[in-house]
Amino acid sequence: MMLRAYRSSDKRIKTEHYNSGKSFAIAEVIGNGSLITEFDSNGEIINQVFSQKKESAVLLEEYVKPHGRLEITSTEFYAPVKVNAVCTKCGSGEIYRELDFSTPSDILKVPVVPLFICKQCRSKFYSMTDRYLRNLVASNPQLFEKDELLERERDENAFIAKLQDNIIRIFAAKKINKLKILNK
Repeated sequence: MMLRAYRSSDKRIKTEHYNSGKSFAIAEVIGNGSLITEFDSNGEIINQVFSQKKESAVLLEEYVKPHGRLEITSTEFYAPVKVNAVCTKCGSGEIYRELDFSTPSDILKVPVVPLFICKQCRSKFYSMTDRYLRNLVASNPQLFEKDELLERERDENAFIAKLQDNIIRIFAAKKINKLKILNK
């Protein structure tokens, strides 16, 4: 099966939807490597994979391989990832991934917790789905203490819920609200 993707003038590569329309991915050559980000159909981040290699097309092809062979064509325009959400401050329905407001080569740090911005009032939001958090923990066990990993093994759902509670407290202190996704 063929999976189409489009390379924009700023070198971002965005796939069409795959996984029965439930997912799509973006590959970006950033300042210190490549970033592959997978989204669900609502624009929420499912997974992020960073590599110090700068061959984003090769990395994306490996990432989406279970869904088809990648066919990349060029386009002049990159459409930012629009999230299916409404700003709780101004009511605008134009909320985008923060990284889409930067040129990929200027991105040197990718936040672990994905950030989004309202195009209208510039309010910031964070998003941390349980699925993304599970992927993050699984791919970065070195970030956790031994007892935390044992706790995860005993009851992963309780462990994820505890992490979510900690994230809520951290972002509440920064006055950044959690993004509320409207399901399609």
